[in-house]
Amino acid sequence: MASGCDPERVCLSCWIYRDVTTLENEEHVCFECPEYVQIRHMLPPELSPETAAEVMHDHSAPDRVVHLLSSH
Repeated sequence: MASGCDPERVCLSCWIYRDVTTLENEEHVCFECPEYVQIRHMLPPELSPETAAEVMHDHSAPDRVVHLLSSH
């Protein structure tokens, strides 16, 4: 691909609907991709208050992914 992105890891939603070649990784799915907006809006009530505070805090996206994925 022109972007240097592995074709197996391209976000199909962004590619088809937005004509953007984007790597589909945890950061993209959890915080960036428009396809998952509704799911992201439903997520905070399902998180513990501590995890929600950490995820919603102004951390870098990779830090937010770590907090989200390491919560239980």
